[in-house]
Amino acid sequence: MKIFKNFTLYLLLLAIIVVIGIISPLSVSPNQLLIVVAQAIPLILAAAGQSIVILVGGIDLSIYSVIMLTNVLSCSMIAGKPENNLIAIVVCLGLGTLIGLANGLGINYAGIPDFVMTLGVSVIVQGIVYTYSKGSPIGSIKGFLCQLTNDKIWIIPYSVIVGLGVILFLIFILYKTTFGKKLYSTGGNMKASMISGINVKLVRTLAYTMCGFLTALSGLFLSGFVGVASLGLGSDYVMNSIAATILGGAAFAGGILKLENTVVGALLLTFLFNLLTILNVGQPGKYIMQGVVIVGIAYVYLMFRRNKNA
Repeated sequence: MKIFKNFTLYLLLLAIIVVIGIISPLSVSPNQLLIVVAQAIPLILAAAGQSIVILVGGIDLSIYSVIMLTNVLSCSMIAGKPENNLIAIVVCLGLGTLIGLANGLGINYAGIPDFVMTLGVSVIVQGIVYTYSKGSPIGSIKGFLCQLTNDKIWIIPYSVIVGLGVILFLIFILYKTTFGKKLYSTGGNMKASMISGINVKLVRTLAYTMCGFLTALSGLFLSGFVGVASLGLGSDYVMNSIAATILGGAAFAGGILKLENTVVGALLLTFLFNLLTILNVGQPGKYIMQGVVIVGIAYVYLMFRRNKNA
């Protein structure tokens, strides 16, 4: 039973891939599977940022706005000119980081509830984007970002390599560094962490800052995939990033997180959407199935915890 608990998410992901293979055998070739994994990288990055915030007992509802800002700004700055990639990337990552920092400062130093702060910042950023673009964003992505998100080494997309590198670096920070231990301690017991000398406000602020950076990075990957500006890009990433985190077994109360499970949660959602697309299921049906999977996995985790405490 313990083995089943530890690998429930992995088994469900495997089951979805098997079903895809039965329905559409060509969709499970190594090349096609890697293409789907590449499509999951933006969600994996956004979910990683959300996971770190949830780890410290918070939540970030500004993810969609940061992705929208990154997409519109990067497309307008690059404007089809490959030589503009570097400045666009630096500016977008910088703004995403600053938005995350603003969230953290407002929540931890001004005392604004995380739900209110991140929702308010989200609305403000959306207003800025609409004002900047006048409701009709222009521009396109050419050069480095397109190559990063669309080119391959043999059959392995560059985006998968870079995304894996980012996740491994985050895993190292979370599991092997003092800062990572402070994140877990803060989420597990904030009061005890304060008594032990941890600057809880700073740690939580840095968690939101990291989320802003990772979300902007996610937006850059999405922009590279799409190649053009769109005000609706990433509109479902707030809920999907939370869903991937919860599927991975994280607790809203904080202190519990296995980032590798969040990655599998994001992959599961991506393959599930891919399966539903193959079955010609519309968007409403995809939402229903996503909800069923999330509730089902949450119920399984709850049952195991009850059995453990019994």
